[in-house]
Amino acid sequence: MRRPCLCGGLILYLMLATGPPALAGDFGAVSLYDVSGITGDAESYENQLVFVFSPGVRLGRLWPGAPELLSRVTISAELSLAVELAGNDARFRSGQFSGPGATPGGAESLAVNEQGLITNATAGQVDGTARRALLSDLWVGVSQSRLLRVPVLEVDLGATLSVLLPTSTPSQNTGLRASLSGGISLARTLFKRLDLGYGLRYAHYFYSHTTSDVRSVGGDVEINGRLEPVYQPNRATALNPELAVINEFSASVRIIKGLSVSASYSLVNTFTHALSAVEVPGVALADPCADGAAVAAAAGGEVVACGERAQRDSHWFQLHATYQVLSMLGIRAGLSTMQPVRHEGSGISNPFIQTVPTANYTTVELGLRVGIEETAAALGGK
Repeated sequence: MRRPCLCGGLILYLMLATGPPALAGDFGAVSLYDVSGITGDAESYENQLVFVFSPGVRLGRLWPGAPELLSRVTISAELSLAVELAGNDARFRSGQFSGPGATPGGAESLAVNEQGLITNATAGQVDGTARRALLSDLWVGVSQSRLLRVPVLEVDLGATLSVLLPTSTPSQNTGLRASLSGGISLARTLFKRLDLGYGLRYAHYFYSHTTSDVRSVGGDVEINGRLEPVYQPNRATALNPELAVINEFSASVRIIKGLSVSASYSLVNTFTHALSAVEVPGVALADPCADGAAVAAAAGGEVVACGERAQRDSHWFQLHATYQVLSMLGIRAGLSTMQPVRHEGSGISNPFIQTVPTANYTTVELGLRVGIEETAAALGGK
C-alpha cells in the first residue's frame, strides 16, 4: 500500500539568542524544524523534528573599536539533534535524511554524511515503532565576508575556515577524527536587489583508518546450548574519504519590501584514500590490493585498483522564499534536495527535485523565524 505524498512540511524556526542584550543579533540561535520528505512510499516515509543550536559572535559587537578588517570576522558553531516523529524504514531514520540538520556547517558535511550511508554505519537498527534521537557532528567556523573589494568589479573577496568534530554516532562508527576546511568567497550586488555569490572550498578528512570501522555488536548467541560470542569484524569494505573540493553558487533577489527569494547549489567532489599493498606474516588474504576487489564486490562495496582513489560526487540544491512580516518576524518556505550526482544506472541526477520512491532526497519546508534582538528592541521601545 502506497502512502499519500507528503507535499509539505513545517519548520518552526525559533531564534533564541544568548549573552548580553547588546549581542542578541549576532551571538547565537536555537532553531526548531519539522521537516518531511516529498515522497510517501510505503518504504520511505519519514518526518523529523530537528533542533539546531547555532551560536555565533561578530567581533565588531564584542570589540567596538576593532579595525574594520577584524570587526566583520564572525565565529560560529552548529550542532543539531533530530528526533523522528514518524517513519517506516530504518534506512531513512538517520543523518542521511535530506533535512536541515543533516549537514552542520554546510556542504563539507556531505562527504561524511554520505560515508555513513555507504557503510550503513548508522546509530543502530530501528524496528517496529521505535524512535530515536540523532546527534549531528559539531561544526565550528570562522569567516570574513569582505577581506577586500576588487576595484571596478565591485566584488567582495571573503574567506572561511572551519573544523568538523565527530559528535555523531555514524561518524564515530566510521572512524572520523575531524575534518578541516578552508576556502574563499566572491560576492557582488547588482541593481541593489540581486546578490550573487560563489565559494570555492577544500576539505580534508582525518580518519583513524583508510577503510571504515564497523561498530561492534557485542553480546552472545546460543548455539547447541552453549553461549558463543558474536563475531564482528573491525573493518568495512568502503573506503573513507580523504579530501573534497566544494563549488557553491548562490543568488538572492529582493522582490518587494520584505520579500526575498534565494537559491544555492553546492557540488561536492570527494576523493577517498588510495589502497596500498600490505603484507602480514602468517596471515593469508591480508592484502587489500590482491583480494580487496573480490571482497568488496561480494560485500557490495567499492572496487578500486591498488594505488587509486575512489571518487564520490554529491550535490545539494536549496530554494527558499522569505517574507519579513515585521522587523522581528519572518515567514519562510523552502525546498532542499541532497543526493549523489550519479544514481546507479540512471546517469546524472536531476539536482532540483528527486522523487525516487525508496529515498528521501528532497524535503520541503515551511517556517517561522523570530529575531530576538529585534523583538527585545521592540518590547523595550527602542
